[in-house]
Amino acid sequence: MTQTFAAPGQPGMTVVRHSRHPMRRTAFVMLLLSTSAFAMVGVAAADPLVAAGCDFNNDGFEDLALGVPGENIGNVANAGAVNIIYGSATGLGAAGNQLWDQNSTAVEGVADSGDRFGAALACGNFNLDAYDDLAIGVPGEAIGGVANAGAVNVLFGSRAGLTASGNELWYQDGVLLTGTAEAGDRFGAALASGDFDDDVADDLAIGVPGEDFESAGHDNGGAVNVIYGGSSGFTAVGNQLWSQDSPSVVGATSGDEEFGAALASGDFDNDGFDDLAIGVPGEDVSLPDDESASDGGAINILNGSFSGLTADRDQLRTQASLAGAQEDGDHFGFSLAVGDFNNDNFDDLAVGVPGEDVGTNGSAGAVNVIYGGGGLLTVEGNTLWHQDSFLVPGSAERSDAFGAALAAADFNGDGRDDLAIGVPGEDLATIANTGAVNVLFGTNAGLLAVASQQWHQNSPSIAGLAETGNAFGSSLVAGQFDSDNRADLVVGVPGEAVGNVTSAGAVNVLYGSAGGPSGARDQIWHQDSPGILGGIEPFDRLGEQLLISNGVYRIPFINGTQVSVTGDHFSHSPDFNEYDMHGEPNSSGQQYFIVAAAAGTIMAIEDSNAEPTNSNNYVWIAHANGEWTKYTHFETGTVTALGRTVGQAVTAGTVLGLEGDVGQASGEHLHFEVAVPDDPANAISGGGFIIGHARVPLFCGVGGNVLFGGQTYSAKSC
Repeated sequence: MTQTFAAPGQPGMTVVRHSRHPMRRTAFVMLLLSTSAFAMVGVAAADPLVAAGCDFNNDGFEDLALGVPGENIGNVANAGAVNIIYGSATGLGAAGNQLWDQNSTAVEGVADSGDRFGAALACGNFNLDAYDDLAIGVPGEAIGGVANAGAVNVLFGSRAGLTASGNELWYQDGVLLTGTAEAGDRFGAALASGDFDDDVADDLAIGVPGEDFESAGHDNGGAVNVIYGGSSGFTAVGNQLWSQDSPSVVGATSGDEEFGAALASGDFDNDGFDDLAIGVPGEDVSLPDDESASDGGAINILNGSFSGLTADRDQLRTQASLAGAQEDGDHFGFSLAVGDFNNDNFDDLAVGVPGEDVGTNGSAGAVNVIYGGGGLLTVEGNTLWHQDSFLVPGSAERSDAFGAALAAADFNGDGRDDLAIGVPGEDLATIANTGAVNVLFGTNAGLLAVASQQWHQNSPSIAGLAETGNAFGSSLVAGQFDSDNRADLVVGVPGEAVGNVTSAGAVNVLYGSAGGPSGARDQIWHQDSPGILGGIEPFDRLGEQLLISNGVYRIPFINGTQVSVTGDHFSHSPDFNEYDMHGEPNSSGQQYFIVAAAAGTIMAIEDSNAEPTNSNNYVWIAHANGEWTKYTHFETGTVTALGRTVGQAVTAGTVLGLEGDVGQASGEHLHFEVAVPDDPANAISGGGFIIGHARVPLFCGVGGNVLFGGQTYSAKSC
């Protein structure tokens, strides 16, 4: 059958960390968080907050570091910064707060566009003095002209707090550091500190989720670098590079696994050496009857020893051996947190599974809890939690992403660690995706839901107001900021508008009490808080855990189209950070025009495929900010019929073709993604897939500037 259609203005045509008890120092990626049979994967969650065990000035009160990777430094977009807010007997206060970036006096490196300084954080006493120090991930750092290779800055503590004196910059082309800086490695996208060799000095594990193993054809297989602390700080002596191809490590590296996308340390076997949990959220998991779960996800455990981390007793855990059902796109290992939930002196591991389906609710999300013992982590007694679990407040809903962020600490002071669980996609009545946090409490029997809590910005005494797209709970961290010896909870709210500044972002602080986190003394902090250094800007998204796009895009349908999102950055299966959407009503005979999401240059077109086929029709557009956008499943011939050609410049809103269902599609829809190629000159692989990494796109004109599954939006110009 032939069809005639006319695009607007055109004639008609035919045609997806640890200090021992009670607090842990953790910072981890999605990434996030935030990721098929092609050479690209979206990253998991990165935690831009750190507090647990962080006393930078040794005054007895823990301090809070807030990463703002979207911060502009002068005219340098998305260079990134870190705010430091110091604790006191009465809690966090603005007195003496600091703002750090790579243009700060004497700090190693230079603030460049897209560096994303502060995307991941970890603290520890790396140099054996009396003060905690801060490691800062800079995954977008260019090394010798190699884009997005990544780096880590280290600032050391002092009586006056963090200082640039003696600061360090580490990267894979550093002195003797194992590995070679490659485009898209994103060294520093995840961080975790721990004392892996029990020499008192803390050590640092650095996630490199984009590490390629090109000899085996495995792009984004992922790796972890480990550098060891000492009296002079970090040293390259004895540094390590781990992957699933390392001797004795269980598993085998394959493409888009992102080994190292999430990290957490803890002493799971109580032998005095910290061990390292490594998230592998893109792991394809073998199931019975020759089935598999694409991007089902996994974790590896490396054990500590006198010689540092070793794979002598390495474990690989997936949901195939735990509670829950391993499914495509679960991304088990997207987030990690360590705590002693049953007070038996063996640390336990909570594993976020934000893509878990609960009943018919796709990507409602879940958390697996695995308990420690003499053999590291044991399957015995493991549990699965979600919002349909008995006594857990809330109800499992599509795209809630329960488990996208985690934090473990003793919030009620009873000697057992508790677990805070981020639910950034939670709806409150008609307020879509405003977000929430659930808290489960530790007992001698482990985590239980008795007296469990749920918090959101409409909870009594909580500062702020629940609004569409706030994504309260996108990141979490715990710290003891005051003198009451109970842990306090920090909650990232990246979609929070501050005044009229959209998506500036904020954090809420809920102080601990005998009943757990409490709203009684709740604070909200952002860069417009009295006395806080820095200036709020649109799309800073303070408190964000995901790798967000540099650009801001329009919804890629012609103005006025009602667009339903069926797969979002959490629920798109199997790959995170990508979107499926379609025009409404989605009925036979309806036709919807797809448009360019921003100005750019067309880099690739394929629209000759016709059903039945597994080959997609697509368009790739390169933008001035270095990002590329992809539009997939066009009706056959509708792109070239409009005169679109490779090399053609387009503006935002330029019509590209008709929504279709050609290729790997189920029903007519648009697959849309934002990605950064490792090498723009060799960006597209066979089948039209990019060799690079995906980012969660920011969209103009919607609450919180991020789209969520199950919602309908109106397309319009920015």
